[in-house]
Amino acid sequence: MNYKPKILMLLSNGLSPDPRVFKEAKTLVQNNYDVTIYCLDRNCNLPETEVIDGIKIKRFRVGIVTPSSVLKTPIALWKFKGLINKETKNKSFDIVHAHDFDTASWGYFLAKKLKSKFVFDCHDLYFTQLPKGNFVLRILRNTIKRLELLAAKKADLLITVTENIGFKENGLKEYFIDNNITSDNIFVLWNYPTKLKKYEKTPNDKTIISFIGSVRDVIGFENFLKIIKNNNSYEINIYGWGHKMEDLKVLATKYNVSLKILGTLPYTEIGKAYAKSDIIFSIYDANRENIKRAIAVKSFEANYFNVPVLANKHTLNGEFVEKNNIGFAVETTQDYLDALKVIKTKKLKFTTKEFLWSNQENDFIATYNKTVY
Repeated sequence: MNYKPKILMLLSNGLSPDPRVFKEAKTLVQNNYDVTIYCLDRNCNLPETEVIDGIKIKRFRVGIVTPSSVLKTPIALWKFKGLINKETKNKSFDIVHAHDFDTASWGYFLAKKLKSKFVFDCHDLYFTQLPKGNFVLRILRNTIKRLELLAAKKADLLITVTENIGFKENGLKEYFIDNNITSDNIFVLWNYPTKLKKYEKTPNDKTIISFIGSVRDVIGFENFLKIIKNNNSYEINIYGWGHKMEDLKVLATKYNVSLKILGTLPYTEIGKAYAKSDIIFSIYDANRENIKRAIAVKSFEANYFNVPVLANKHTLNGEFVEKNNIGFAVETTQDYLDALKVIKTKKLKFTTKEFLWSNQENDFIATYNKTVY
């Protein structure tokens, strides 16, 4: 096969980090695809162009856009779209691969203009990020929901991240099927980790409970902090960022719980965080449909690094954690107390072989080939 199909990926962040997007692009490059990623550099602090592992990356700037920039974000995305239209004016691609709704909403029309196939890569349900709130917010949520489903229906290939694992809770695949998307057009590409470097376990007198990722809500944190308040045998470590970080600091002070903000780590060094952790905190606002249908990336990683997980009960994440015996799904105060009593000593069943990115690469490429050819 001499010809390398040309893929244009669209991403509304700076790819720093976005491990899933990078893993997909790297897998495609390793399998005879030419991959270019157009990104939105929201903090205006990343290289404008670079090539990493054969992936061509070009970042566009439209001003500083923080996660809390509610009004700036749609304007920034509109400007980003305009820059992409100019950039692609005299270029050709075989596939336009849009990551999430905020690029899929216009990626489809870009694909039509370029006479390309259209891939919609839905990492989560975008409309669930908005509160239900008042009438205006409800209208906006419903509009985004309809547009997201329209993009899924128009896609030549819909990639998503979860499906039912044989028990009660359904994943994103079932959500789309329930909304009349043909199942044959849906490919589930799990958020499995690649093989990562493992570090020696760091001893600590306290029980270290780590959260790895973006702090976007504090509902789960507050319930937990109430349970361990005034108990200096616990310490919360946060590896990441998020627009709710200041709210979390306030709650930690209120409940007198030790909290350390340790920043982000490069994906290749994420094992350092797990080596310092006794428990991984994977609790979110379970009232959101997106949360009920998701399995957190950190649950797969925690399994790989042999660190037990606390997850929400009545979610796909909770089912995964309990059915694979890698932690506990909790809801009530008693659930938390029972889990904390035994989680460090209970014999759990971790595996470093089953839930790995490499195990699904062949199916991913085979599905992609069918879309291209």
